[in-house]
Amino acid sequence: MSGVRVFISSDSAGARKEIASILATAGCLVVGEAGSGTGVLRLIQALQPDVAVVDIDSRQGIAAAKLLEEDGQIALVLLSAYPRRGRSSTVSGQIQKPVNETALLTAVEFAAAGMCRPLRRLPTPRSILINAWCLAMKRRFTWPGRSVTALR
Repeated sequence: MSGVRVFISSDSAGARKEIASILATAGCLVVGEAGSGTGVLRLIQALQPDVAVVDIDSRQGIAAAKLLEEDGQIALVLLSAYPRRGRSSTVSGQIQKPVNETALLTAVEFAAAGMCRPLRRLPTPRSILINAWCLAMKRRFTWPGRSVTALR
């Protein structure tokens, strides 16, 4: 995951610091941080990160996420204390607070890989596992009974 440019938006300075630390340890480049507010959109548009991690527990965070989602230029990972808040087919992932390192890194990796395309049909649990495994392995392998090609 090295080289992925990430912007972090959260009201909590502690949460921003924790997320930045996890991402930096994984080799991501944190290009900017900000509290939820009107300046967040300008910063994100100016810095052009690959992925934006946006806290949606405030009205400003929800508004920023909606505008970024409509724009569609930057992959989004939502951060919320409430499960299933703000779910959409164009959002790459949602992390529930407190931040889990594995969940954060997985969501950012999927977002950076472009896994936020709208779905035509709901995936089955098996197809989700196969896609995740392919993404992790980044090579061709044999699944019982058939060959599966890794996703880009």
